[in-house]
Parts: sequence; structure tokens; C-alpha cells
Amino acid sequence: MIKKAALSLIFGFTGLAASSAFSAQIKLCNYTGEAIYAVRAEYTGGADFRTVGYYKVDNNTCSLNVSQTTNTRYYYYAEGASGKRYGGPNSFCVVPYKGFTLEAAQDTASCPGNTRPFFCRWTADAPVDEVVFTPSGTGLHESRCDI
Repeated sequence: MIKKAALSLIFGFTGLAASSAFSAQIKLCNYTGEAIYAVRAEYTGGADFRTVGYYKVDNNTCSLNVSQTTNTRYYYYAEGASGKRYGGPNSFCVVPYKGFTLEAAQDTASCPGNTRPFFCRWTADAPVDEVVFTPSGTGLHESRCDI
């Protein structure tokens, strides 16, 4: 579980928000053999995160998810139509199985049973980050941006 105090400490010293001089795009690419439904978590200031979803990405397609980044890292969780899950070590709140935007999504104690494990993507290295979903689900999480 993410602790607010730890988040404040980390963000205060690591510069989570990207400088205005750098901006990237994030594409979600799906090569899993089935449609996937993704949720994005993004830092909004202080110790707060927002989750937004679900984004449908059909098999063998890429979809622009963020047209201009405002942070150096973004977090994602996805589910395949079969129920296969793609996640990582960071927990955030979601509203299962419908479109939503949820503020203060890091407060997992307030949403028991509605948390999901998100993987992290570092976006400060290239103008376009392609998050590539495959049947194995490997290579999604970038440990350098763990919180």
C-alpha cells in the first residue's frame, strides 16, 4: 500500500513532474490475441493520484493514451477480455468494469476490494513510449520508477 507521507517525501526530492521542456506521448499497443481494457494512474500533486479508465485497445492495434505527458512516470493496469491481468507492484483504486475518473486513487484503504496492481512506465527518455502488451505480459514494469 502506498503511504501518503512516503509519497510526499519521494515527490519532493525526485521531481515526479516533468519539466515543461519535455513532453512525450504514450501509446498502448496490444498483441495479446484479445481485446484489453486498461486503466491509467497519474500523479496530480501533493501525495495524490488520479485513475482513469477503462480504455479498450483491440488486438493488433495501438492506441494513443496520453497525447502530452505532464509527469515523468505513469502507471497502468489492464485486463484481457478472458480475464488475464497485466499489473505490477503499485496499488491504486479503480471503479471496476465501467468508465471512470477517480481522484485520491492512492488511498487504497477507502476502496477495499476495488484496488488493482499497476505497473510503472518511465516517460522521460523518448518522445513516444509504447507500452506493448503481449500474451506473456513481460517487460511492462520499469523498476526505476517504483514509488
